[in-house]
Amino acid sequence: SRTIARPNLLPCQLRVTIVSRQGDWSSRQVALINTIMRGRLVGSNRPGTDFLRVSGRRMIRVLIWGGRIGLVIGAAVVVVLSLTPSASLPSYPDSWDKAQHFLAYAALGLCGAIGFPSRGAAMAVGIGLLLLGAGLEIGQLLVDGRDGNLADVLAGGLGVAVGIWAAQLAR
Repeated sequence: SRTIARPNLLPCQLRVTIVSRQGDWSSRQVALINTIMRGRLVGSNRPGTDFLRVSGRRMIRVLIWGGRIGLVIGAAVVVVLSLTPSASLPSYPDSWDKAQHFLAYAALGLCGAIGFPSRGAAMAVGIGLLLLGAGLEIGQLLVDGRDGNLADVLAGGLGVAVGIWAAQLAR
């Protein structure tokens, strides 16, 4: 049994124990594990950097870019569905239409607030989404079988506010 760890470990830091028969682990494999534990393979040039902290920074970057990509894809889906003629869409009761607006814009607001984490940027995304919703409702006046509705804009605006609030609360 070999223990591979840095000296002076705190209880919350990573510790790896490798149990093996004689000769199973080469010195190169042990050196690779030591390198990973020091954080050198995850973007850090400083020896002794905690692997978990560096990994956390990467996770934040992944969340930010995931939120941005989700915002763009979600906005594209909302635009396409909002400007599709009503003959191509199933009919739902009016209350479900408002719930759809609320849920779609809440998801967009959440993705936008995750993708742009500062409060000012999240507010700018919220205003942009509100303007998108209003613009799409105006655009629906030009589509056969669709009509613009102020209640849809309000449901979307409430959804954006709840989505941004949820992201701020999770922080």
